[in-house]
Formats: sequence, C-alpha cells, structure tokens
Amino acid sequence: MSGSWPYITTYGPDPPVPDWLRGVSRAVLEQWLAQARGALVSLTTGTQAVRVSYSEGGGSRQVEYTRANIGDLRAMIRELSSALGHSRRRAIGVRFP
Repeated sequence: MSGSWPYITTYGPDPPVPDWLRGVSRAVLEQWLAQARGALVSLTTGTQAVRVSYSEGGGSRQVEYTRANIGDLRAMIRELSSALGHSRRRAIGVRFP
C-alpha cells in the first residue's frame, strides 16, 4: 500500500464576500438572511413561490424564487452567511480503496 491511504478529501475555505454585499450593515445583512431563509422554508415545503427584496447600490432589487431556481436562493443564503462571518462546517471525506 502506498503512503496516502486512506484518501482524505477536505474542502477549502469559505468563498470570499461578494462585492455587492461589501459595506452593507450587519443589521441589514441579518434581515436579508432571515428573509432568505424564510423563503427557502416556504419553497421547500411547497407553500408558495416567494419574493426576496434587497437594496443594491442606489436602488433596490426584487427576485422571485421558485422550485426551479432554489439553488440560486441557497447560493444567496451562503453569500449572506459568509458576509456575516458565519463559518460553514467543512466536510471531510474518507475514501477506502
């Protein structure tokens, strides 16, 4: 057997905070995160399509999420969590040949 058995896989650090979230106050980020998480629950349980609103630059933006783009909503939740400094638990996988 070679020296790298078992094979251990680790995932890198959390992604950097996106530019559109830089400079946004912590209170606003927490509000958006709560709204996005509520939207995810509504979509996951199938109760409704949901709208999430937030300000960006000089204006505001509203996005409607449906089951078809639930991955985008999850990505937004990860970005907001990262901007708030919430660390994700990193997965470690062990594979035996």
